[in-house]
Amino acid sequence: MSVTLDEYRRKHAEWVEWLDGSDVHSVSSQVHTLNHDSAILRVVLRAVELSPNDDYGRPTIDPWFLDAILRWYTPAVCIGIRKLNEEFKASDKTKEVYSLQRLLSDMKANVHFVTRENVLQMHREHWIAASNTDEVIRIYSEGVEKLVDAICEVGARSRSTTDQMSARLLDIMLNRLEGACRQIDEYTNKYVAHAASPPSRQQLLGWRPTYQDIWKAMEIITRLTGLLVHLLCNKTYAMSLPRRCSDFAKPWVAEDDVLKLEAVVISYEEKVRSWQEWDTGWLSQL
Repeated sequence: MSVTLDEYRRKHAEWVEWLDGSDVHSVSSQVHTLNHDSAILRVVLRAVELSPNDDYGRPTIDPWFLDAILRWYTPAVCIGIRKLNEEFKASDKTKEVYSLQRLLSDMKANVHFVTRENVLQMHREHWIAASNTDEVIRIYSEGVEKLVDAICEVGARSRSTTDQMSARLLDIMLNRLEGACRQIDEYTNKYVAHAASPPSRQQLLGWRPTYQDIWKAMEIITRLTGLLVHLLCNKTYAMSLPRRCSDFAKPWVAEDDVLKLEAVVISYEEKVRSWQEWDTGWLSQL
């Protein structure tokens, strides 16, 4: 099926918006959040390793802080992974999503748009708009040609302007994404997003994702996103992650203010207990 450059340009603009647009839910934004949160967790886990132990062999790092981080991380990241692997059925626009799974699936359905000629022309237009010299454009073009060789599964000696992205390769990408995310998705559906009953979650057989399961899924997600950003957005997917760790060496509050923190907990505990009391006055206001 022949596709004009203008047709590809419209489809390309849609893909770029899903992948790397300004919306908070763009694929790139979601992937950055996952890796940002994982960087924080890795620092915390390393801080635990480096923390001196008390007389009972426990790390002296603040147990409340540590417990909060560990409780927060797995549910938050599992939800993020599930979102990136979420399918979208075009028949229901009210449930439209930005996901890596949707992007790859749409590229597979429209693989005839992604030809060598169209990809190179879009890249050249970008380089010309950036006022690059002919020599720079030639160097950049050769790099993109090699990328197109890979996604079209052809050798450099067999190049043709009509080469198109391999549907087989897109199938492999989708299978790798699904394989890395499937069990995490099931766990998230039963334990995080929904309070599934024992019979409903029986098929999981008590399985819980380890950090290694989560990080392997994130590696595949980030690699696929990086490839697509390079192909469609004409740039390298280079994210900035938090590096400032000096605050770990500082106390959160002065020693004299510790009682003020305890007062916050006591106050909230009293409030919760008041909610638990039988109150006919509140009931009558429902």
